[in-house]
Amino acid sequence: PPDAPVGPLIIGVMSMNRGVIFTIIGTMVSAIVFWNALAEAVVLYEMWATGASTRAELVDDMGLGILLLVVVPPGTIILSSIIAWGIWRHLKKRQL
Repeated sequence: PPDAPVGPLIIGVMSMNRGVIFTIIGTMVSAIVFWNALAEAVVLYEMWATGASTRAELVDDMGLGILLLVVVPPGTIILSSIIAWGIWRHLKKRQL
């Protein structure tokens, strides 16, 4: 009913939902940032390793594709998981 008083259970659920929402948003934002940063780092590494002066010179480089596949997705998952754990832990400490 709309006139029911807000008890401690409802307040606890609302604060839990807020933590979940902030953790999900923070994880999504960090995943986007880490994906782009890791991809850029891989491209710069490959340019340095092959001596390419422009990105256009890396068009036929199969090693770049392999590095992107092996480094970027796992790195993004690992780093974003660490960020999610940190956000969740921080919000849980504040809630207590």
